[in-house]
Amino acid sequence: MAKIARIEMYIYDANADEELDSLEEEVLYQINERTDMNILAIHSEEKGFEWSDDVVINKIGCGVEDIEEFFEGLPEGERWDV
Repeated sequence: MAKIARIEMYIYDANADEELDSLEEEVLYQINERTDMNILAIHSEEKGFEWSDDVVINKIGCGVEDIEEFFEGLPEGERWDV
């Protein structure tokens, strides 16, 4: 039986890997090259920020609501659809 899933997730790169053009590029590569699954569509919004040990997403027990509030509080970033 075939399956399809809609997934929403937050991904962050605390080390800001300069070799990547975007986190989306890495996600697409990992899924498409390492599995037999195909990406049908992606809507993405990427925002930059200065990492510190005090950001809420670095805390144990950080919940989805905390992440959404943190993300929405950042300046507008890049948006793209595949």
